[in-house]
Amino acid sequence: MRRAIAVLVVACLALLGCRHRIVPTPAPRVKVGVLLPLSGPLGSYGKACEEGIRLWAETNPRVDLIWEDDRGEAAASAEAFRRLDRAGASVVIGPVTSTCAFAVAPLADEARLPIVSPSASHFDVTRGHPYVSRVCFVDPMQGSALAIFARENLGVSRIAALLQKDEPYTKSLSEAFRQAFHHLGGVVVLVEEYEAGATDFGPILSRVKDSGAEALFAPGFVHEVGVLMKQARLAVPGLRILGGDGWDSPELFAEAGPAAEGHFYTSQFAPTDKDEVVARFVSSYRTRYGRDPGMFAALGYDAAERVSLCLADGTREGITKTLSSTSTFRGVTGSMTFDADRNPMKPVVILRTLADRAVFETRVTFGPR
Repeated sequence: MRRAIAVLVVACLALLGCRHRIVPTPAPRVKVGVLLPLSGPLGSYGKACEEGIRLWAETNPRVDLIWEDDRGEAAASAEAFRRLDRAGASVVIGPVTSTCAFAVAPLADEARLPIVSPSASHFDVTRGHPYVSRVCFVDPMQGSALAIFARENLGVSRIAALLQKDEPYTKSLSEAFRQAFHHLGGVVVLVEEYEAGATDFGPILSRVKDSGAEALFAPGFVHEVGVLMKQARLAVPGLRILGGDGWDSPELFAEAGPAAEGHFYTSQFAPTDKDEVVARFVSSYRTRYGRDPGMFAALGYDAAERVSLCLADGTREGITKTLSSTSTFRGVTGSMTFDADRNPMKPVVILRTLADRAVFETRVTFGPR
């Protein structure tokens, strides 16, 4: 009997031991919405961001991505955001443009659903919207950096400006550039506007030529800028065109061809940067996609990586609190310090265009705000 009891006790202890060796419960999965222009005129920006986000997701198995295409349109972006809200997303990566971000921001506040935009750069996107943050620099920063480069590096004193009509991004960037350029002793001799989808810049270029401008500031998007470059090459030979980060797409070179060469634009990323963090990202991206990443892929990756640092809680309020309380972040687009409105300060990269690609020219760094 004693032997039987002993055997039973050992068996019970073994079972008890098994009970205490329970495999830990996996952390709950988190739904992350992704709101990008995956089609339409701005599709190249969204697809590049998508590649960066998918690369990030390969090392973040807790995440379930929910994809929405806003086509770069404000109304479509708002409706897509509502679908992500109904789907139970805890956080949203996107939108890409300031126009779409303005449409989504009040909805994010109402739903208490935080968003992290890769590239909506208008200064007012986050102002008064506690559930909105971003990883791109704001337009006043890149506008000022480009003005400094134009005056100090290129020696330009007279410049013309060409903006897309009713487009917040080009207006915001132009205002910042013009203020800084004037402060540095330069003169904006002409300001012109064009409609989205414009294909004839002849009359405008004629007025630019007559104005005596030494360069043209054109912070538009790739399709119109590509057409502009081709026409400027014939109408005003040697005219240098300067632009913002909206130029950063392979489609610019496909559109402009050889006329793309010899111009400059601001960016947030250079794949040739020797920084260790950048080099690792470029290597992983090349392995995954067989080519170098551009700025929008890097910004998509950074937006996702910033989200990943907030997923310990996994709730909307927990993620929002972490986004608001984290003041520094090291991304592949640089070391960032965030202000009270969740806007990052980081270096501005200036790229020079060749016929088929852009190469690093210089970097403009600002001191603490």
